[in-house]
Amino acid sequence: MGYFTDRPLIETGGLVNNYEFLEKYKGNDSEFVIEGDYDYFVHRKMYILFSNAKMEELGLILVKEIEEPRKEGWNIQIWQKQN
Repeated sequence: MGYFTDRPLIETGGLVNNYEFLEKYKGNDSEFVIEGDYDYFVHRKMYILFSNAKMEELGLILVKEIEEPRKEGWNIQIWQKQN
């Protein structure tokens, strides 16, 4: 797996993060979504632990959803955090 970005990247699966991140969140995506310091949250729809309404309540706006027509639930959602 590779990432090409000119922005800091936190991958909540733990593959590219530092020890401090792993100790704080221990793979807890929901806690990171609520407390984390980030601009965008990108994840497969099936793994997002909150409803769209709850994400909006947490200050996130759905920017884009990329559909995967062959596999239901595998759509990718891009959320922007409003500060």
